Amino acid sequence: MRYNADMNKKWLRAQKSETASWIDTDMNTKKLKSIWQSRLNDFKTILNNLKATSSVIDVGSGPVTVLSVFPKIKRMVAVDSLNNVYKTKYRQTPYIQYLDLQAEKINYKNSTFDAALCINALDHMENYVKALKKMMSLIKKNGYLYLEYENTSPLSVLAAKMGYKKPLDDFHPLLLENRNVLHILERGGFNLVHFSAAPQLSWKKIIGIFQIVTGKKKFTTYEKKISVLNYGTGRALLHYVIISIEAFLFLMFPKHFAYFTKITAQKTR
Repeated sequence: MRYNADMNKKWLRAQKSETASWIDTDMNTKKLKSIWQSRLNDFKTILNNLKATSSVIDVGSGPVTVLSVFPKIKRMVAVDSLNNVYKTKYRQTPYIQYLDLQAEKINYKNSTFDAALCINALDHMENYVKALKKMMSLIKKNGYLYLEYENTSPLSVLAAKMGYKKPLDDFHPLLLENRNVLHILERGGFNLVHFSAAPQLSWKKIIGIFQIVTGKKKFTTYEKKISVLNYGTGRALLHYVIISIEAFLFLMFPKHFAYFTKITAQKTR
């Protein structure tokens, strides 16, 4: 991926959308901590290998870092370009160091951390290749990297080249593909410990939509802000046609046509 000025414009637009979606909503520190607490099993490889003397960094940490529910260790760092904005509403954990900084501009020395996490942030970055390589360089040999992001399928890449803008495009400035991420990890000396992927359309999501339409489930103000329905009926219908096709193709080509991707990798050199 070659960086260009258009990426900077998209990233700046995404930063404004992120700010609005997190600040003017009913989300709060307690709710987000509860979500992280319920998801600790996703990070079990890292948690099982952390010691009191370990160091860990969360890149693109969001308004409430996942580290806030990790056991306290020697060094814990949360990096996000909106940290100074988030702290006006969300409570920061005293023993965690917060840096208001883009991932691409982190200036720690190589091999500083035992583990790094980047959760739902890689596809929000201005230059994900540079950011990913930076994270990889920060990890010590035998340390771990956890990634979670939204993959873009070949079908969505083709649609984008034809001028189609998917809903929530203003939040996600990059079209991130699993094949590229996996290639970068392999070239950088990382072995996959765990890889899981799921399509964007699922029975759980279909049931949720039905519950909303029938009034059995209510949107939170945060969900309303990021809802596909905010982008017009035509665009929303086209979106569901595309993700329905992707869900079918996912059965045959899971890595390529997945949407939600979770990776745990270990640095071997």
